[in-house]
Amino acid sequence: NFAGMTSLIPTGQTVELVITFGGDISLNRSGQKPHPDGTGTGDRRTPWLKVTEHIAPLLRGADLNFGNIETVVTDRNDLAGAIKKYTFQSHFAGVKHLSDIGLNLFSLANNHAFDFGEAGARETLRMMGRLATERPGIHFAGLGVGEAQAAKPVLFQVKNKTIAFAAVGIITNMDLKQRVGPGK
Repeated sequence: NFAGMTSLIPTGQTVELVITFGGDISLNRSGQKPHPDGTGTGDRRTPWLKVTEHIAPLLRGADLNFGNIETVVTDRNDLAGAIKKYTFQSHFAGVKHLSDIGLNLFSLANNHAFDFGEAGARETLRMMGRLATERPGIHFAGLGVGEAQAAKPVLFQVKNKTIAFAAVGIITNMDLKQRVGPGK
């Protein structure tokens, strides 16, 4: 909730922030099990470095590099998928690699956050919390346990200024199990 927030930059002062906005990020095809060494299956695995080789140079020099995590983030292979056509799960090592190349601001609010049910959403929160703990400067919003946590903006500092970031997504198919609400 941004209500009551006011500008933290005094009148007459300017602060330049360079922000790169990326789109949807899923590091696996639908139905693939997550693997720490890259995306793909069997002998056709593509290492994370190869997956991002053309993107990494575009992120250099920015203060914030944003991406929408359009997948469940996990290091497990035992999560039960939802009954839907496309389900995505990506390994924590892939998201960690994204932070290696400079991505540091993530939305978790999207139509694939619950591809592996509540357990998958909680796994994403656990993995992203781990990443943010291991790597100060990583921030995420848009998913949480309960409505207040899911909608709460994350506050952080860039160039000695406070940034508030929130993310909101729309879950398709009107599946009420996946909607924010009382007790969820």
